[in-house]
Amino acid sequence: MKKKIAVICGGYSGESVVSLKSADMIMRHIDQNLYEPLKVVLTKNRIYAETPSGEVDADLNDFTFSSEGEKYKPDLCFIIIHGTPGEDGKLQGYFELINMPYASGGVFNTALTFNKLFTTRLLNQMGYNAAKGFLLNAKEEFNVLAIEAVLQYPIIVKPNEGGSSLGISIARSKKDLEGSVDLAFSAGKSVLIEEFIKGKEYSCGAISSTDGVIPLEVTEIETEKEFFDYKAKYEYDKTREITPARLEPALYQECQKLTKEIFEAYCLSRQKQRE
Repeated sequence: MKKKIAVICGGYSGESVVSLKSADMIMRHIDQNLYEPLKVVLTKNRIYAETPSGEVDADLNDFTFSSEGEKYKPDLCFIIIHGTPGEDGKLQGYFELINMPYASGGVFNTALTFNKLFTTRLLNQMGYNAAKGFLLNAKEEFNVLAIEAVLQYPIIVKPNEGGSSLGISIARSKKDLEGSVDLAFSAGKSVLIEEFIKGKEYSCGAISSTDGVIPLEVTEIETEKEFFDYKAKYEYDKTREITPARLEPALYQECQKLTKEIFEAYCLSRQKQRE
């Protein structure tokens, strides 16, 4: 019997557009000989499935969908929401309450890693290098002199929570800094101001399986844009994501090793939730 997979997309943030595109890609490529997928869209006011007979609202008591006398109950929820509430633990908390299996990190580790400052501070405590910076909870706290006493230009300014590089910019002078802070606050409730680290950008993910944590191949980011911003990620056709990355073998393996170590450290919270 085919496994029923609810592909959950949408969300409450500016990343919802990207999430919808990701869900469409999954729906096109999932093996329908093995799975019965259902696209589920989550908005601020509604959760509904797209079915051949139209949109069907979710029964939030058990996350089921009824249409034409048939009841669809997922065997697993595949969360492809970018941003809140799919990457910050909120949706995972609901699924934990109704005992619905889902594919992603757990409540604690997603809530923690969605907060960039908490993530970098914890990495520092575990002995890993991470950029130093300041957190602004309100624009009234903005103190140029205090920032300049610790950080040198250029400076990275970004929303503390959220992804897809929304609201992020590089301030190269005091004149740029205020505009960068305004931009970041337009995309988030708090702002992280960090030191600029010059270099190439690489990405490495990992998956958890019955055999343990498996690091994936390292990807090298190459773009003619100033940095890997929203347009470079989703709109600029000259950006290249090269997999496997063009790194010396020892450095390539070090990237995978670090990915595996950090993944395991954060995954412990999900494992404890299940015990």
